[in-house]
Amino acid sequence: MLIRRYKEWFAIGFIVISSLLSGYFAYYVNPPRELIRDDGVKKWEERMIPIRKYLPASVHEVGYISDNESSAIYEEYSLTQFALAPVVVRHGVDFEWIIGNFTQRDFENILDQNISSNFTIQKIGAGIYLIRRTSP
Repeated sequence: MLIRRYKEWFAIGFIVISSLLSGYFAYYVNPPRELIRDDGVKKWEERMIPIRKYLPASVHEVGYISDNESSAIYEEYSLTQFALAPVVVRHGVDFEWIIGNFTQRDFENILDQNISSNFTIQKIGAGIYLIRRTSP
């Protein structure tokens, strides 16, 4: 009975230590590339400056759409939320103003599939587009 209890505590200790080491490695040893390469947060904020200029001051919430759902795109979504605060950035296209982050050339097909109404596209650069729905 005592040996069984030691085995259980050993298993729990192993899981806890493994989790701590994994978290340490993911955050300190191998952080997201965009955040460490040439001050990625600052560069992302600079990419969002034109978006801030083109968005009317009355806009408090925008949508966000991307052609890729990898972890890098999720990080870019988070950086976009940070860079545009206090404007709220939400996944989806049910907004008048939408930020598009596209890596593929045929992204307009994605827009046609996801946005059923008319829209205008303004290219910002580096795969970033500002999309405005022109009819509900």
